[in-house]
Amino acid sequence: MAENGSFLRLKLKSQMRPQVSNDVQTNTIHISESASQKKTAAQRENWSSEQKIHQREKTRLRVRKWREERKPEEIVKLKKKTKPKTRAQVSSQREYWQRKKEEQRAKYSSQKRRRINEKRRLQYKLDKSKSTTENLMPAESTETHQGYSTKEAERKAIYRASLHLPSSPEKFASVVGGLTAKATPRKREALTKHGLLLTPT
Repeated sequence: MAENGSFLRLKLKSQMRPQVSNDVQTNTIHISESASQKKTAAQRENWSSEQKIHQREKTRLRVRKWREERKPEEIVKLKKKTKPKTRAQVSSQREYWQRKKEEQRAKYSSQKRRRINEKRRLQYKLDKSKSTTENLMPAESTETHQGYSTKEAERKAIYRASLHLPSSPEKFASVVGGLTAKATPRKREALTKHGLLLTPT
């Protein structure tokens, strides 16, 4: 009997050995990965601004490459989707959605219906108040006297033009005078209209 007991214990021990070995191996890998992650995080904290920017750029390129590789798969999936092509199919699909929505509303509790109605009324009041405020405000013309759609567009155009004009007053006057002299009749008319060019008397 004692021999049988010893034999069984040895057999059980031999059967459990691979499992224990696997568990130790798994735990070792997990500990190694965790230590590696902590080390990487510590290194990341000491990165300079240039290193952080470089790493972000690498990540952005990696994500873009991954998306580019997935595009063909997404296109195939989109092609597989059946879309209604005729008016009858579109109408049938809308009726189906409407019927499903009505079935969903029928299952709402009275408390949920009350909350939905309150939310709808509040949104209606906000929209109405916003519309009234916009109607009461005087209509402001965004077009400037120079023909630009906004003041910001005019400011940017002036800034871009000033970058190419000389800073010397004499040279500036010479260039502007030359532009005025070479202006087309319509441009000269616009300059005269805005008081930038005097008509000969």
